[in-house]
Amino acid sequence: KRRNQSGTATEATNRSSLPRGKAHVHVLLLGAYRAGKNTLMQAFLDCYNATPPEPITVTLQTGACPLCFSVIDGSEDNISTAIADLAYKLADVCVLVYNVTDARTLVKARQMYQAFRIRRYERLEVSRPVITALVGTHVDATTDNDTTTTTTTTTTTT
Repeated sequence: KRRNQSGTATEATNRSSLPRGKAHVHVLLLGAYRAGKNTLMQAFLDCYNATPPEPITVTLQTGACPLCFSVIDGSEDNISTAIADLAYKLADVCVLVYNVTDARTLVKARQMYQAFRIRRYERLEVSRPVITALVGTHVDATTDNDTTTTTTTTTTTT
C-alpha cells in the first residue's frame, strides 16, 4: 500500500513494467463450467487459445494512449489458490458469465460473485472497488416460436 498526499493508504498494483501513458485493466471471468467463458473470450480475443490459468493480454490503440487488457478465467477449477488470490486482488473488472439456457449457471454465477466479494474484501483486504458485469451467453440457442430470448448485461461498481 502507498500513502497519497493526504496520508491515506491506497492500493498499488505493479504497473512498473508498462510503458508510460499505457493504461492496464485486469479482467476476471467467473462462471460455472460450460457457462460460455471460453466462447465469450474467443468471440472478443483473436489470440485466445484456452490454456488456463495463463492470462490473455490484449492491447488496443485508443488514440494517444494504448489500453492493455489482461483477461483470466478465475474459476476455482481452472487455477491454483495463489493465482486466484492474485487475480482477485488485481481485478479492475469482474465479468460474471452464465448460460441463458441453464438456470443453474446463473445461480452458480451469483454464488461465485458472493465468494469473490468475501475473498477480495474480507480475506485479501482489498478496498479498491471493482466494476462488475453480468453477461448471458448462448442467446442464439434459445429460440421458441421464432422469438429469441435476449439478455441484459448489468454493470455495477462495488
